[in-house]
Amino acid sequence: EVDMAIIENSGELNCKLYRCFSQRLSHNIQMELGQFPINKYRHDNGKIVNVFVMTPELSKYLKKWTESNPRRKKDE
Repeated sequence: EVDMAIIENSGELNCKLYRCFSQRLSHNIQMELGQFPINKYRHDNGKIVNVFVMTPELSKYLKKWTESNPRRKKDE
């Protein structure tokens, strides 16, 4: 899910955010892209959510991750 937000103490910089519910994906984003969450919180469902600033690199990585996900339904 991508939202618009204003990050305090940043001169009202508008940016898109990515909320990551997968700890495995969050770890891979940190290790492979060197991007770290700007925030994290516990969702109502009990899962930890890591919040990343959406960048072009992260967007490409998420597309690649989705395409290589073995649980993703293949349209054949």
